Amino acid sequence: MRRRSWTSLLPYLIALVVVGTPSAILIARYGDFSSSDAPPDTPCPPHGTGDAVPGSALAATAAPYAGPAPHPIAVYTVDYLATRSAIPLPPGWEPASGRPAQLVACQYPGTTGGPIGTSCSFTSGDGQVTLPMHHQTYRFRVYEAKTAEPVTELEVPGTSTTCPHQQWVTYRDGKPDPGSVVAGLDAERVVRALRPVVEATFST
Repeated sequence: MRRRSWTSLLPYLIALVVVGTPSAILIARYGDFSSSDAPPDTPCPPHGTGDAVPGSALAATAAPYAGPAPHPIAVYTVDYLATRSAIPLPPGWEPASGRPAQLVACQYPGTTGGPIGTSCSFTSGDGQVTLPMHHQTYRFRVYEAKTAEPVTELEVPGTSTTCPHQQWVTYRDGKPDPGSVVAGLDAERVVRALRPVVEATFST
């Protein structure tokens, strides 16, 4: 297994473990992976704290949060990078040609709780890894896409107990962190939480 070298050692590493696939990739948990001067893709704060990032690439094509509902919303999962969420949205919610994003929702991991009672098994280069699944609450920060002005903050509990096909597992002192696997998000709960801002009506 090839391991990348880094300019500084960090307290712990994480490994990608995959069901049925004998491989593991080690990467640094933190680090600046970009030296580009290009604007950020989204206004999402990198670590879920602080103000939104102004001047994003999304803002250049976004529309004001106004007009008739639904207001198209781009949902991003923020971890090492901001990536478009795979959560399916109702018709008319997704930004499309002629319907640019008015809102952006930034999803962050929230509070991790105790074990649920479900365990997940994975295969890595070091053999079989079985970890308990833990309760997880997710935080959403919603901004106007054009201005990066905050609209609302939400918390959505993870209720999906389906084991992921692959999982980043945190290793501390050579041992997997038992809190690495958490309950996933249910799409219906996310839609229910976002509905008040996406389907808001404005007086003219």
